[in-house]
Amino acid sequence: MNARERIVSEIMQTEVFSVKESDQLDSEQVIRLGWVQNIPVLDGTRLVGIVSSWDLVTAVLSKERENQPEQRAAMKCAIDVNEIMTRNVVTIDPDATLGEAAELMALHRIDCLPMVATDGTLLGLVTKSDLIRATLL
Repeated sequence: MNARERIVSEIMQTEVFSVKESDQLDSEQVIRLGWVQNIPVLDGTRLVGIVSSWDLVTAVLSKERENQPEQRAAMKCAIDVNEIMTRNVVTIDPDATLGEAAELMALHRIDCLPMVATDGTLLGLVTKSDLIRATLL
C-alpha cells in the first residue's frame, strides 16, 4: 500500500499530555514540558483548543519582559491556558489518509492534527514527525 493511502489512526499518538482551559502553566512547567510540541486543551474529553510550544515560549517571554530585571530571578510567571490557546483547531477524522493529513498540515501551516470523534472527544494526535516516520517504514 502506498504511504499516502494509509489511515491516520494507524500511526496516531494516543497517549497525549493535555491541559484544561482553566489551567495555568508556570515558567518551570513550560521548561519541563520542553519536549512537548502541542498540548491539546480539553473540556472533559472534548477538544476545545490547542497550545503549541511556540505559544508557550512567546507567552513566557512576554510575561518575563513585564517584570523588572531584579524581579525576574525571584518571580515565576504564570500563563493562563485560556489566554494563549488556539480555539479554532484544525482536526482530522481517524479514517482520513496520511496524504490528506499531509495536505491539511501544509495548507494550514501546522505541524499537528488532533483526531476527534464525531462528538469532539480527543482520540489522539498525528504530527509531521509521525507522517515522516510512517513513510520511512
